[in-house]
Amino acid sequence: MLMKVRDLVERLSLSKSTVYELVETRQIGHYKIGGAIRVSEEQLAEFLDQTRHERAASERSTRRLPRPRLRHLKT
Repeated sequence: MLMKVRDLVERLSLSKSTVYELVETRQIGHYKIGGAIRVSEEQLAEFLDQTRHERAASERSTRRLPRPRLRHLKT
């Protein structure tokens, strides 16, 4: 079943303008039928999977490394 923009707004808890921006920037796959934007369940699942992977990658890169133990030098 193809979803309308208002369906995506509800499912993703995003604003209408954010959904249109995702479509415009081709971050979410879609069909344009007579000027109307429609998104399939598969396209939505692919988008969600992609954002999950991007978030996980960004979390890995921002993790803090453990602080090195400082050893006192003996003179």
